[in-house]
Amino acid sequence: MNDFAKQQNIKIKDIVEMSGFGRSTLFNWWNDPKTRTRVIIIVLGCVEARKYTLVLRNEKVKNLIESLES
Repeated sequence: MNDFAKQQNIKIKDIVEMSGFGRSTLFNWWNDPKTRTRVIIIVLGCVEARKYTLVLRNEKVKNLIESLES
């Protein structure tokens, strides 16, 4: 799982924080072939969520959203 997370440019710590699942749970799921897909989806979901979070933190985007809300 560490290698897969590195390939996706995300840290395990960030996945744990964003997903709400503990490290041991994620690693147990990763080690079981029946549940590995679950972890892959969680990791990819966290990567996508982080992309949008970075966009929303962008000052220009913040200003645009605020102007549209007014």
